[in-house]
Amino acid sequence: MSGKPSMLAAYENEGTPEAGQAGGERLMRRLGLLLLCAGLIIFSANLLWEAQLRPGGPGLTVIGLLMLYCARIGRVSWAVHLMCWGLLLVGWSGALVGTGLYNISWIALPIATMVGGCMLGRRMTLALLLATVAAVLSVYGLHRQGHEFGSNAPPQVVAGLLILTALVAGLIGRTTARAFRRQMHRLGESQAELERAQSLAHVGSWTMEVGSGQARWSDEYYRIFGIAAGSPVSYASFMARVHPEDKCLIDAGWVAAARGDRSYEVSYRILVGTEVKWLRSITEFVFDAQGQLQTLSGSLQDITEIKRSEEVQRESQERFRKLFEDTHQPIVLYDSDSRCVAANQASLAMFRFDSIEQIRGRKPTELSPPWQADGRMTSDKLAELQEAVSRHGSFETEWLHCRCDGEPFPTRVLTTGIRMGEQDLLHSIITDTTEQKRALEQIEFLAYHDPLTGLPNRTLGQDRLQQALGVAERDGSSLGVLYLDLDNFKHFNDVYGHAMGDRLLKSVATRLVSSLRAEDTLCRLSGDEFMVVLLDLHASEQLQLVCQRILARIAEPIEVEGLKPLLSFSIGGAIYPQHGRDIGSLMRHADLALYEAKKAGRGTSRIFKPQMNESLRHYLQTCDDLRLALDRDEFELHYQPQIALHNSEVIGVEALLRWNHPQRGLLQPGTFIGVAEESGLIAPIGRWVLQEACRQGAAWHRAGWSQLRMAVNLSAVQFRHGQLGPELLETLAESGFDPKRLELELTESTLLHSDSAILATVAQWQAKGIELSIDDFGTGYSSLSYLKRLNVDKLKIDRSFIANLREDEQDRTIVRAIIQIAQSMGIKTIAEGIEDPLVVEQLRAMGCDKVQGFWYSKPLPAGQFEQWFKHYTARAA
Repeated sequence: MSGKPSMLAAYENEGTPEAGQAGGERLMRRLGLLLLCAGLIIFSANLLWEAQLRPGGPGLTVIGLLMLYCARIGRVSWAVHLMCWGLLLVGWSGALVGTGLYNISWIALPIATMVGGCMLGRRMTLALLLATVAAVLSVYGLHRQGHEFGSNAPPQVVAGLLILTALVAGLIGRTTARAFRRQMHRLGESQAELERAQSLAHVGSWTMEVGSGQARWSDEYYRIFGIAAGSPVSYASFMARVHPEDKCLIDAGWVAAARGDRSYEVSYRILVGTEVKWLRSITEFVFDAQGQLQTLSGSLQDITEIKRSEEVQRESQERFRKLFEDTHQPIVLYDSDSRCVAANQASLAMFRFDSIEQIRGRKPTELSPPWQADGRMTSDKLAELQEAVSRHGSFETEWLHCRCDGEPFPTRVLTTGIRMGEQDLLHSIITDTTEQKRALEQIEFLAYHDPLTGLPNRTLGQDRLQQALGVAERDGSSLGVLYLDLDNFKHFNDVYGHAMGDRLLKSVATRLVSSLRAEDTLCRLSGDEFMVVLLDLHASEQLQLVCQRILARIAEPIEVEGLKPLLSFSIGGAIYPQHGRDIGSLMRHADLALYEAKKAGRGTSRIFKPQMNESLRHYLQTCDDLRLALDRDEFELHYQPQIALHNSEVIGVEALLRWNHPQRGLLQPGTFIGVAEESGLIAPIGRWVLQEACRQGAAWHRAGWSQLRMAVNLSAVQFRHGQLGPELLETLAESGFDPKRLELELTESTLLHSDSAILATVAQWQAKGIELSIDDFGTGYSSLSYLKRLNVDKLKIDRSFIANLREDEQDRTIVRAIIQIAQSMGIKTIAEGIEDPLVVEQLRAMGCDKVQGFWYSKPLPAGQFEQWFKHYTARAA
């Protein structure tokens, strides 16, 4: 703390100059040379005037030699002493010779004086030297005045006493001087230590005399204020550095002094350039007997780093507090007794407490059920957790907690040992894993169950089947495996959408469950395909009874969102161990039986038979051969002529597919078209048929047979392929065949279930002039509605009505009705399978327009047909 302006005084400041080592070394070398010369002179004088200098000769010789040695080793102070006493001995010897005093005391006196002076130092040596010289001069002066001195003359005694007195006084002074120097040296060291300690502790000290205004600041005080040491200061310059907001704290110190306080402590800020420093000042007031302030003294400590550390710690604590309070992660702090001392809002919400007081002081055992999910007691698990944290510093574990209402919930707890102040705490980060557990359970459920119906999926179904096989093998019992496929489900999905299809599947799954025993397993393999594992069967008849029960149950009326679809299953079954001893064989054979059930007309069941394997092998082999047939160009078209009954002219041909198999020979379509449709190969095969028929038709037209129409059969699967419309138009464009000469034959099933896309495609063809014919009319649904909706051009009467037309009245009635319906709607008719000329006459009488059959010609390759056509035309002409 600084004084008022009137009390300020100049500073006294001590410094220690540093000697230049280089200059000192040069001085010592020069003094050494000087002393060497002086020693040589003294030694030479002793040799030259040995008679005159006889009394001091030996001592002078010794001194000269010693001076040479001291000069040689660099002892400058010793050489100076020796030189002085050598000169004294020269003078002393001369005095003795002149006075005739050869008393041993006179000889020993300078020697003793010299030794004592060397012991007492340079100053005492000079004093004794002067005293000795004065004594010698006085004796010599008296002798010149005629005084004779004996060995015990008073002047000798007086001189000796004088010199001895000086010697004793010198000894006393020397001892006192040495003691004083040692005291001053210790004082200087203490002062230096104090300055060093103040510098290290950033503490400055100061004193001030109120009366005189004299003040002393330590060097550290100057450094703290950023002022050069020893610079004059004033109260104004001191206050100019005090932070504006803290000036009132300085004035409060004077108020404390006026109040009579003995000390005053304050912390304030100063400005040193752009830096802000924090200082702590302690001032002590000394009063006289009358209570007047005499002296002020105090210390000043730079606490800037302490303040910064406190600020950093305060910010860190604030960040920790905000992180602790504001984080969404539940955090609880426990003391060394495992009692809760703090909990953030997230943890309160997790435990469903309203305030911290409801959880403070509770142990983890009070926030948990008595037993943990792993079967251990909560108290034992807590002890293990504390030991693990003590050993490793942190520990993470699964923990079962309880909410305030007693509801248990799973958590994951990461506990870390921390130290705050003087207290050891357990810092627990708690994660509520309820949703994670549910998600994992759901994931595990979905891994083994169908998400739509909740039934076991293929994976779990196979696992159940494997377990059942193990039991059956151990017990020597049988079991059954059923494959079920919902008939016509795709049509339902296409018409009503997938959402309705899902609802239907859920209802079907419920009915299937009700048709089975509790010990049986029902699983969903795929979209509309299910598998049933039946335990403890004894014969295939039991398996057949189960199939009948399922078919009867599924045939019962069912309602889905107001719809009442008619449902049926195709079911295939296999029995262990007759049909297989592993899950692969049983499932494969059940699937084969299902395939046979579908071929049998759906809504039926079949139990596996060994010959079904042969049927499957034939199917797979045919599929492989059909794929190769396209690449090897093994297909060819045969053409059967179509005759107009009114004039018997050839008005067109029907292109019929044949397969020239390398091993089996020429195959009719009935042996492979079904496999092609089931395998999807009908799409590329049908594309090839259209391309080849259009190419041949264009070639015949270029040859002049423009009256020939080309009739081509289309499969319903080709329509489902989705690319038939664009492919046909592209084929016509590439071949150059006139679309008005192309006739497409469609089956009734294709048109009956036709959707808007099929209708749009047919309309597009008709707009190009392509005619539309209904193949095998009368054998299917024979709905008149699609005849009107599609604007059909021709009806083809199936050969089954033509074969017995002469003998069977019903066939004649049906054929006559078909012809009359067609005529009434403006549709042409053509009868196929003509093998009898009398049938031709009957059809002509009924009003049929066209015919084709073996009576005219069997289907012929293009070259043979051309020959037949030329011959037929020539014969008709």
